[in-house]
Amino acid sequence: ARYTALPSGSELRPTCHASLSTMITELTGVPAGTAAIRLTLRDQVFELPVQPNHGADFAGRRVLFTMSRDNDLAWIAEWARWHVALHGTDAIVFFDNGSTRYGLADIEATLLGVDGIGKVAVQSWPHTYGMTDDALSVNPFYILFLQVSSMSVALRRYAASAHGLLNCDIDELVRTPPGTTIFDLCRRSRQGLVVMRGRYIEPVADPGAPEAGRTHRHYSHHHADRRQAASRPKK
Repeated sequence: ARYTALPSGSELRPTCHASLSTMITELTGVPAGTAAIRLTLRDQVFELPVQPNHGADFAGRRVLFTMSRDNDLAWIAEWARWHVALHGTDAIVFFDNGSTRYGLADIEATLLGVDGIGKVAVQSWPHTYGMTDDALSVNPFYILFLQVSSMSVALRRYAASAHGLLNCDIDELVRTPPGTTIFDLCRRSRQGLVVMRGRYIEPVADPGAPEAGRTHRHYSHHHADRRQAASRPKK
């Protein structure tokens, strides 16, 4: 591939950082005032607009991020409320994967309506999620390019200077030992990383739960066998 800065027309030299999934391409020496990067790959040409960096807006914050499509707004609010109460989350980066039930403004209003959330960025992300690759014996889910790419954007465009960065799906709630937060544990760790093992909660509502308007708090049943209740993938 060839990379050209626009409008200057300067040719850029790439440095490629490969992984099992996506490859990050680093471009240095980009002239000031560059509005887009032209990527030419054989007979294909793409123009990628340079996006603003919001690292300063999220500096020092405890950032939670996710990708979601059409999840109930009440579940989104409860998910945010949990991580504020237990971990001091005060900022959220939300990638919306083409929801049709509501708009981006509705998501932003829902998140800003949660006490303790001071900064929100809702990113339109209406792209194909990806497929699994059974030929990849290490982990067939590494091929889900959209998720991995969103994680890179969350880190580099928003949270590079954050206090901590946590990724959870809307149905995932992080719990740590009493008196700790996930961000504190991450800061204390040698490599700045926490690996977690989850527990599956069954979709059986608790006795007395309302018929309508249920959220996470109305479900607490899990398999009696701790090994079967445990999530095989780690986070």
